[in-house]
Amino acid sequence: MEDTEYREEAPQESIHRIGLRDLLSGERLQQIYGGEADYYWSDEWTPEFFVAQAKAGFISISYETEKEGLGQVLLPQIHSANAVLDWGDLHLSKSTRRWMRSDRFRRADYRLSLDHSLDAVLEGIARCHGENNWLDGRYPGLLNGVKSRRWANFTLLPVGIVDGEGTLLGGEIGCVTGRVYTSMSGFLDRSVPGFNHVGKLQLYWLGEYLRDAGFAFWNLGQPYMEYKFSLGAKRVSRAEFLERWWGAAHLVLPE
Repeated sequence: MEDTEYREEAPQESIHRIGLRDLLSGERLQQIYGGEADYYWSDEWTPEFFVAQAKAGFISISYETEKEGLGQVLLPQIHSANAVLDWGDLHLSKSTRRWMRSDRFRRADYRLSLDHSLDAVLEGIARCHGENNWLDGRYPGLLNGVKSRRWANFTLLPVGIVDGEGTLLGGEIGCVTGRVYTSMSGFLDRSVPGFNHVGKLQLYWLGEYLRDAGFAFWNLGQPYMEYKFSLGAKRVSRAEFLERWWGAAHLVLPE
């Protein structure tokens, strides 16, 4: 595949293009895994590309370029390190546990909603993140295309936390690849009383579900946000992550 370069303001000096053929080549993937780049770019807005990059361990954000004729592109990321949660480390703060014993908590009747409405979660993310939402533009259509089809060893999973009236208070979109769950992006309605506890509860309940369902670990992506470590995640190198990834995802590296 043509190895064009796209140059713009980014953490890397230059960002190389990748496409579906790169992701289906074991030799090319090994080159990528062994390199120093965290970001690549692609203009392949297809469900096939999205699923292939997810199976290869990437998380793709989007970016609106100023280059004529290019517009919005995907930026698949293969991090130099990942935040990974193992179930023995899953943690819920004492303050949230105290809140769960309160009358307000019992009256609210919260529950975790698995495979929630994708559009509803996307709307919540857009409302919460505003201009910083990277799941905009062509992305909702791409995700709906992915969700509408069946894939081997892959499922797109929208997750929500709702109250007793069914109101969506927070949620996230993630990918199930074999026995690994990967978080993409999420939101929390900060107008809800005790919203901070609600957000922690959603993550903890999701972790409990993944653990009890036999998932190997939870891939939380970039190892920079404090809430991931408060939940119990640890920072692991790219090499360690990929070794665990290919073992737990029930996948075989392409030849």
